[in-house]
Amino acid sequence: APSDNLITATYDLSAYDSATFTVNIKSFGDGTHRALRVDVSTDSGLTFPHSYLTLITSSVYVTQTINIPNVSDTTVIKFSNNGTSGRGIRMQSLKLTTAVTVSNPTISFDTATSGITPPLQIDLGS
Repeated sequence: APSDNLITATYDLSAYDSATFTVNIKSFGDGTHRALRVDVSTDSGLTFPHSYLTLITSSVYVTQTINIPNVSDTTVIKFSNNGTSGRGIRMQSLKLTTAVTVSNPTISFDTATSGITPPLQIDLGS
């Protein structure tokens, strides 16, 4: 039913900058197709200030991806139907992937101490 919610446990994602959520969804029942609503809490589920919507569902499974730029040590994710009537939403293959931004380290040598002319500089990363 459109009023159902699925709420995760609390996840410690504090070591990460962001997360990406992928899920296969499809609609079922009668009425209008709806989007899946994904609400994200960074305070153990006390509030859900970050909301994201997938594209409108269809009657066949389609993979949807949602970028979640705000995560914390007390991240909770809530899934619901973005409607008050119409078709329900089935979910499968839920996957949460985290991301860390890595700065490119720079190694430099001082010509006065390395004896290399001109100074050698190595940039690592992409």
